[in-house]
Amino acid sequence: MPIYEYKCRTCGAVFEILTTIGGHSDPLQCKKCSSVDLQKLLSAPSIGNAETSGSDCGTQETCYSPSCSTKPGGG
Repeated sequence: MPIYEYKCRTCGAVFEILTTIGGHSDPLQCKKCSSVDLQKLLSAPSIGNAETSGSDCGTQETCYSPSCSTKPGGG
């Protein structure tokens, strides 16, 4: 099920709504002020976690090269 991000035009709150592809039958409301004056925001799709998973050696840096153990002084 897709997650859509909305911004309330009344109070400025930004929130996500998990919905079916067909959409909602009930009108969407702001979770903060209950306004129905919402703007659907464009969100970048999630395409995996390779860039945020860290490196082979356990650091939080992302390596785009061979394992740290193959580098001089590594692992």
